[in-house]
Amino acid sequence: MFSTGVEGNLSHFETHGREIDYALIEWFDASKHVLRLPTQAGREIGIRKPEGAALRDGDVLYHDENLVIAVRIRRCSVLRVRLHDPVQAARLGYELGNRHLPISITKDVLEVPFDEPTEQHLVKLGFLPERAECIFRGHMPSHHHHE
Repeated sequence: MFSTGVEGNLSHFETHGREIDYALIEWFDASKHVLRLPTQAGREIGIRKPEGAALRDGDVLYHDENLVIAVRIRRCSVLRVRLHDPVQAARLGYELGNRHLPISITKDVLEVPFDEPTEQHLVKLGFLPERAECIFRGHMPSHHHHE
């Protein structure tokens, strides 16, 4: 099977009476332009999507009257830092920015994929990172350079 992009998301998709099969991916594969994925039921689906478009958990890659194939992003270990004020958020952004790490930011939480050196660095700087398992919603840095 071949897909040229996302046809919706399971959260807003009619699946009644259809088999739902999942293509499992890692968070860092979500932003790839071309993927060839096995599904849990043993099917294979290829996807070519627009450059810069990232897959989200539950995105539908294929559907017909009997079948829906959707993306399932695997959970991974992250470091989570709760943000208490704008100064702390700016300082954390500054400290992590030069490391070129993928990040996910919401109003009061910053997450990065877990690695021990980053955890130790954050603790040394006085932050209190928590380890968690979740679907990482960040992305890989791209087109970054210093001039």
